[in-house]
Amino acid sequence: MKNNIITERVHVPKTGDSVISCVHAAYTKIMGKPSENTDHIRGNTDISITPQTTQTGINPQITSHVVIGGDFPVICGDFSEIALPFLDLPDNVIEVNFPEMSDFSFQILFDSPVIYIATVQSTMSQIEYVSLGDGVNFFVYEFRDLIDYAKPVIDLLSQKTIVGYDLKPTLKYLVSQFKADWKADCLPKRCIDIKILSQLLWYAKSATLPKDSDLSLPQLARKYSHIDLLVLDSDELRLSWRYSKEQIQCANRCFILPRLEKALNDELRDIDYQDLPIVIESFCSSDIVKIELAGMPINREELEPIKQEATERMEKHRKWLKEAGLHNPNSADEALKFLRSKGIRPESVRKEDLKRFPDNLAVRNYLEYGASKYIAGYIESVLKAGDDRIFPNFDQVGAASGRMSSHSPNVQGIPQEIQDIFYKAPMGRAIIHADYPAIDLRSAAIIAQDEVLIECFKAGGDPHKIMAAKLSGKPVDEIEKDSPERKCGKIINLGFLYGMGADTFISNARKYDAEYSTEEAEDFKRKYFEAFPGIKGWHEKTKEQLKYSTEKLPERDGWEKVITVQTLAGRIMKAVGLSKALNYQVQGTSADIMKIAMNLFHYICREINLDANIINVIHDAVDVECATDQLEDVKAALKEAMEQAANIILRQFKTVVEVE
Repeated sequence: MKNNIITERVHVPKTGDSVISCVHAAYTKIMGKPSENTDHIRGNTDISITPQTTQTGINPQITSHVVIGGDFPVICGDFSEIALPFLDLPDNVIEVNFPEMSDFSFQILFDSPVIYIATVQSTMSQIEYVSLGDGVNFFVYEFRDLIDYAKPVIDLLSQKTIVGYDLKPTLKYLVSQFKADWKADCLPKRCIDIKILSQLLWYAKSATLPKDSDLSLPQLARKYSHIDLLVLDSDELRLSWRYSKEQIQCANRCFILPRLEKALNDELRDIDYQDLPIVIESFCSSDIVKIELAGMPINREELEPIKQEATERMEKHRKWLKEAGLHNPNSADEALKFLRSKGIRPESVRKEDLKRFPDNLAVRNYLEYGASKYIAGYIESVLKAGDDRIFPNFDQVGAASGRMSSHSPNVQGIPQEIQDIFYKAPMGRAIIHADYPAIDLRSAAIIAQDEVLIECFKAGGDPHKIMAAKLSGKPVDEIEKDSPERKCGKIINLGFLYGMGADTFISNARKYDAEYSTEEAEDFKRKYFEAFPGIKGWHEKTKEQLKYSTEKLPERDGWEKVITVQTLAGRIMKAVGLSKALNYQVQGTSADIMKIAMNLFHYICREINLDANIINVIHDAVDVECATDQLEDVKAALKEAMEQAANIILRQFKTVVEVE
């Protein structure tokens, strides 16, 4: 293997030592025996260490590095402030080519508990160079040469904690090119992703969304390590005549990782960020890779005709609207003007507002046009993503709360109309589904320390029935699961939990085909807080905190009410306003639980050799594909993983999960 940089600490060179003696000392230490000849060494071997040598990097006062590798100059030294991975000494070059050194880099790396990894891509979006390091020693390889070392590389990555920047694409590429069986435990158990660490820190210190450039590796290096990677690359390229720009970039990006890891962790500790959410994210990274590599089987046979029918309906309603005077139904302003000309006064063209006019023919056609267009467009995006199997992307930290998101296509937003037929398991496979019962209310119960909800969950009760009983005056045990009273109770519980006002509640209730007056909504809100006094106290405490906490936010006019909140696991977030302050705590806690459950499920499957993989995660729900002959074992494993995860965080009551 060529193009590997090997660094090994030897001894403190003294004035008068020859450079060649340093090379031989390094070889002896690395190989365990002295070099038998000097045929591998070319250059001015008579150079001695002098005080002037320190100007080019060899400092007699600190331990020096000797760099040995095929086709590379061999001497570089530590700098007192910044140790550059690459440094040529044009006047003092010793060149070494010990063929037996090719495998030694892996010996060094296997001795380290942590491996740092960076890559540089070619213009074809393929990885051209890979740099691996242990925090002191850094090695650069041409990726095509690493193919011959696929097994040791996979063994290395699967046995160590891996640190890198935006690791998911790199891990997926390595698994693909090495033709590794990702189900066979070839991925790292733990990944410390610098990008995800920076996201956690960003959301803990800022109430705004970051731009991509805010969390880029060069920006993070400048901000937290005071190193400009672009300048570093340029300076080293000027000093070198043997290294390509890509090699230098690759090594520098690996070199910066341990410094960024320490700086970001120091910043998180300074704000009392808890270890648990950091650990949760580090174990979740490989789970996300597995989900993306697994993909999901779709029911193309049934989706295609549904798309065709939706397209035909869309055209039918578009034609009606055009003949009625609405030429561009995709323009909200034009549509609102058109609808108001039909004798109604909707506040907007949102579905929730237009549902107030069910008998208006223009409204019905407009809503049908929008629904048909959405279904047809969604199915089209799914069908374009693959054949019988699609491979969506998941963002591990897709929101400030820590919730995941998905895209290309968005499989967390499957329309209700096609949810039952969306998947189609291949022959010999089955798909199972599980979700947490009232997970947000469970999280809120403990965050708010609401004794009514806590006792309800301890007894295995239904909080929606409690709310329904409060409204109807009936005993709780007379409220049926599918009754209108329970449905109303559920709408109220989910609506007022996050601080909705009456108007927002009315609009939100229309999503469930329920219509309430302002007086009814205000009455519901009063009874909701009567039913759950702990939730009321939590709301009032949060409002009081917001009174005295304001910030001037970038890209916003004026001052905003901003407070710092955290999940039960200790994830810290800054939130603007009451709704987000409440929401982040609850949904963030639920997200922490789900990420623990994902990792526990994959762990159980590895331990008892189950052929199963998660194919989708929709906030509080999980879809799993498995072998049909292991169906019951997989259902039991999923139930165990999800219940254990919930019980780790929600310790005041047990959470029972049903798997379908």
